[in-house]
Amino acid sequence: MDATVTPITVTTGERAEWIQAWAAVTGAIAAILGLAFVVTQITFAKEQYLAYKAERTTERLEKFYADWTSPTMLAYRANAANNYPNDSVFAKEVLSFFERLAIAKKKGIVAGPDVDDYFYDAMLGYWCAFEPVVKADRIRSGEDPATSSLWRDFENTVSEMRKRNNAKCLSDAEIKNFMELEKDRYLTLGSLTSPPPPTDAKK
Repeated sequence: MDATVTPITVTTGERAEWIQAWAAVTGAIAAILGLAFVVTQITFAKEQYLAYKAERTTERLEKFYADWTSPTMLAYRANAANNYPNDSVFAKEVLSFFERLAIAKKKGIVAGPDVDDYFYDAMLGYWCAFEPVVKADRIRSGEDPATSSLWRDFENTVSEMRKRNNAKCLSDAEIKNFMELEKDRYLTLGSLTSPPPPTDAKK
C-alpha cells in the first residue's frame, strides 16, 4: 500500500486570502483594544469631573456654613430667637438665608445630602418656629399661604428633609429650647441689644 502523502500546494490566491483574514482579525483586535482604551479614558475623565464637582459643591456649602456661623448671622439668629414667637427683621434675615441655601440646593450648587448634614437641625427648628410668620407674610402679600412662592424653596427643602428622616415638626417645648440655644451661641460675642443692622431681609 502506498503510504506517501501528496503535498498540499498553497496557491497565491489562497495565501492572499489567508493574509487578508489574519489582517482582519488583527484589525478587529486592535479596534477592540482601542475602544477599551477610549472607554477607560472616558470613565476616568468622568470620575475626575464628578470628584471635582463634589469638591466644589462641598466648598460652596462650607461657605454657606461659614456665613451661618459668622458673628453677624449669630447676632441675627440670637435676636430672632429673642423676639420669638413674634416676627422681626432678624427672623426675616434667617429665613432669607435658608431660602438662598434651598435655591442653591435646587440648582445643584450644593448637594442635598450635605445640606442635611450641615443644616438639618437649624432648618427644621426655624421652619417649625416661624411657619406661622411665613403664612402671615404670604397673606399680607395677597397670596394663598398654601401656594405662595414666598419662602417656598425653604419650605420644600424642609419637607424633603422631614420625609427622608421621617421627622415631625418640633413641639412648642422643643422650639423654646432651640431658641434658648440660639441666644446662648451669641452671648460670648456681644449683646442682644446691639446687633448689626439687617441688610437684605424680605419685608
